Amino acid sequence: MLGIFRIQGSPITEGGPALAAYEQGLRLLVGGELAMAVTLVACMGVSYSQAASTYGVSYYGVHLDTLWILALGFIATSYLLYRSAKSIDPASPPAGVSLSLKVLAVGLIALLLTPYTAGTFFNWTHMIIGASVFGLQMAVGAILAFKVLADRLGWLGLVIEFSGGVLAALSLPDHMLTCMLQGEIVFQVGFVIILNHLLAGQIRRIAVESA
Repeated sequence: MLGIFRIQGSPITEGGPALAAYEQGLRLLVGGELAMAVTLVACMGVSYSQAASTYGVSYYGVHLDTLWILALGFIATSYLLYRSAKSIDPASPPAGVSLSLKVLAVGLIALLLTPYTAGTFFNWTHMIIGASVFGLQMAVGAILAFKVLADRLGWLGLVIEFSGGVLAALSLPDHMLTCMLQGEIVFQVGFVIILNHLLAGQIRRIAVESA
């Protein structure tokens, strides 16, 4: 028997609305992921250097030749992620899924508006925002992988996410590595695996229970 889902505050037990919510949410999520992937490929195509590797995605937000690409990509990605979160809200998704998407959507814009080269205040604000978003994603990824998914693909996503986080952390200023960009990308790939696997699993589960 399906759990109770809520749409506009009204409890329902039918799987149809929940299934539609998850399907739309997954489509929008994949759209956001593709928008970000295209943005990063375009930025790296215009300018890929050791400096980009050292400073990460944020590097492309402080140079005019890539700023417009990053801005358009971040805005598109933010919009799609927020819409994805709002789409799955009525289906009461597992712990932190909707919240993490909304925070990431807002965080992308906040990072864009706080270029780290604009002074100490902007630099620290930029780092705090980035660290907060990453921390939330790591926590949600761990909860989903261990408590909700508890399968090999979920654990693989968490291992990839954690590995990217370690690589990025070791690439912070005054640390031993200069692979911030690579670490950020690997981290997000791991989080994407967990989220996509979760939503696809929810869709399959509801479809079976509704049959």
